[in-house]
Amino acid sequence: MAHSSSALPKTLVEHRTAVTGEQAQVCRYDTYLPEEAVGVAVSELTVCAMLTGTKVMHHADSAHAQVFQLGESFVLAGGESVNIDFPDARLAQPTQCLTVEIASEKVQQVAKQLCLQDATHEYTSAHLPVTLHTANAPQTQALIGKMSQLFDEHVQDQMLMADLTVTELVLRLLRQNTAHFVLAHSQAQPDASGLNAAIALIRHNVTRTIEIETLCKAACMSRTNLYQKFKQLLDCTPAEFIIHTKLDAATHMLTQGRTITEVSYTLGFRHPSHFTRRFKQKFGVSPRQYVQGLAV
Repeated sequence: MAHSSSALPKTLVEHRTAVTGEQAQVCRYDTYLPEEAVGVAVSELTVCAMLTGTKVMHHADSAHAQVFQLGESFVLAGGESVNIDFPDARLAQPTQCLTVEIASEKVQQVAKQLCLQDATHEYTSAHLPVTLHTANAPQTQALIGKMSQLFDEHVQDQMLMADLTVTELVLRLLRQNTAHFVLAHSQAQPDASGLNAAIALIRHNVTRTIEIETLCKAACMSRTNLYQKFKQLLDCTPAEFIIHTKLDAATHMLTQGRTITEVSYTLGFRHPSHFTRRFKQKFGVSPRQYVQGLAV
């Protein structure tokens, strides 16, 4: 991944380590000093994931700067560029980021294996969006953790392990892209389908306990059909989607200064420890660490 800038050239104090596979390259960047407006251009589909610290991303497709933190991914298509601020990089505590450059042939290969020209085609494209900034699903976050460990493996094993993990990453991103279209469609047209109605009910009642039977009535589906729709299009069960929606709401509440205990009980978790465990599973950090990151 090459660095460039449309403004004056920036000198970025960082260390780069790379593992190169047949159709992908995994890099770890350690940035040691704060900087602004560092231009980055990519030639292939590139997935960025924060390991420590914070970046602020400025992309042409977004009117506002996007704060990029642990537990999130930022996806750029080949030929795209972005300007990045490193507000909290320090010599003693560098900002660490993992990037995965993936050849377009690899994306097409996985898409073909997934048989994406199925009943979900109205929500799915054969490629990922031009840019996507999203919270990682627990499985994706675990995979990123596995990829960050590649640099500690024996050199002869790194290439093979990189190729294996990249295949899984592409698969999950394609599935997540399908979910991205479904959720966007459900927000724009909540009454367009039974699934949209169920999603809207969950989103509008994050502080309530919603029974599966209530969702079935809203969607006009049996439990089996509702479960199949969620798994097929959102890659999770209805119960898991309810938890994920509550946790997304929790980040907004914590940003507003509400306490962890207050957020936990407001969202219906039976105990703050249960809330903390699920929050860390989804975002890779505890609620306390998340709040501390906001204060940096």
